[in-house]
Amino acid sequence: MRFACSSAQFHPMLFVDQFCRRIFFSNLIDKRMHLSAFSFLLFALAFLSSSIAFSQKVYTKRDNSQVRNGAGSYYKLIATLNANTELTLLEKGNRWVRVELPDKKTKGWIAENCLVEKQLPSTKILTKWNSAQASRAAVAAAVKGFAKRSKKFTDKNLDIILDQSFNEFSDREFNAFKRELLSQGIRSTVSFSSLGLETPQYDARLNELTVGASIATRLASEFGIIEDARLCKYVNMICAAIVEQTPFYDWDFSVFILQDETINGFACPGGYIFLTKGMIDACQDESELAAVIAHEIAHVIRRHGMEELTKRMTKIKAAQAFDELQEEMEEEMDESEQELEEIAEASYERTVRKRLMKYEFEADRYGAFLAAQAGYDPYGMIRISQTVAIEQAKMSEPKYSSEYFAPDDARERIQQIKAFVSKNYKPTTKGRLKERFCAQYTITSGLSHSLLMGHNACPYFFRATKKLILYFRTTKLCFHYVASHSLYSAFFRDAWQCVSCAVPHCACTTCTKGVQS
Repeated sequence: MRFACSSAQFHPMLFVDQFCRRIFFSNLIDKRMHLSAFSFLLFALAFLSSSIAFSQKVYTKRDNSQVRNGAGSYYKLIATLNANTELTLLEKGNRWVRVELPDKKTKGWIAENCLVEKQLPSTKILTKWNSAQASRAAVAAAVKGFAKRSKKFTDKNLDIILDQSFNEFSDREFNAFKRELLSQGIRSTVSFSSLGLETPQYDARLNELTVGASIATRLASEFGIIEDARLCKYVNMICAAIVEQTPFYDWDFSVFILQDETINGFACPGGYIFLTKGMIDACQDESELAAVIAHEIAHVIRRHGMEELTKRMTKIKAAQAFDELQEEMEEEMDESEQELEEIAEASYERTVRKRLMKYEFEADRYGAFLAAQAGYDPYGMIRISQTVAIEQAKMSEPKYSSEYFAPDDARERIQQIKAFVSKNYKPTTKGRLKERFCAQYTITSGLSHSLLMGHNACPYFFRATKKLILYFRTTKLCFHYVASHSLYSAFFRDAWQCVSCAVPHCACTTCTKGVQS
């Protein structure tokens, strides 16, 4: 029997096909609904987790905690915070976290070692904080207070010290710099404790920064600073690479180069480091330069220049003195201000004159360790110590009447650092980066003593350079080199012409004075 149908006849196979299609599409819709529901649930969980993370509160555990616009001590300073300032956690990075400040507007990065999860006991949560401009102004006001009578330095040099604009480098530049260093394969397996060294914790207060800035500004005024942006960037990246591997990685150490041919280095409280032009000339590779910088960093973190301030700090009401300096710069200095100026003067004298040997021994050991931690050859400390001892024995008395490297002291220091390094590290030819040192230093400074004197030549430098002006300041020579050979001997002998008279291979006084072939 057949069922009549007004529209069409009934076909069993067609019925089965339609039924299967309905089931398929129904299941597909269910799957899509389930998938949508699952996606919504994941999104809700992610949003809830992020909301919880974003609402998490953290607190600064020390005064002068620094907030920067990137995850690194070399980024621009945004603000300085007092202890127990409440912050909102936004993002976690490698040893740095992104936070929102109490004003609910300013955001930046702060080091993990500045933070705790719980409010400090018996203290009030703070909502006030100082901008970078306010912090710099406080230091500048105090330093100018020291200078208003003595006139030992200028506002220009103070601005250079506090601004440090020619020391800046980008995250991309620094990462490329570190990659070449880490590619050397040097990995230090020793630690502070295994070497019997106390793990340093560095926390510079406003008093220390002020005293350091005053000393640094005076050094800059008396010697003059080389404002070569590329060279300054190079030495500061070495410094940053060393500091990054330490417990005080959040502090901004700054390296300045003094216009002086004598061999020396200075470490000022607050992280201001100075190397003379002569000191860099004495280095033969980057590991030796890193050893010098690490040695000066050690002086800062061990507070070798702050013993006088530490002894007399209880007598000083520095914050009050700074406020008075800002409000009434023309008034006579009160006892607190006078005391702080005397400390700055004493610290300056201690910085530029003979150091206590116990501090030098300690800085040598810490410096070798810090350089090795960063990936440099720790034997660079031995080599540069030997070079400096030899060169300083030949030098006339420098401007600052230093007895820094008396012969007996030099011998004792070399013996001690040799014993320390050889006991804890195996000799290696890696981690020296001689080629990078030659390329960076000779190109940027334009005055390599070794190039004109005919030894320690760097062929990498000549291959990469078509035209170069070398200024040899010690003899006031200026040569225009036109590179036509890759080897130093052929280059020096056959490819120079005099700038003064523009005649190749001339024999005028300007060309021949002081030249050794």
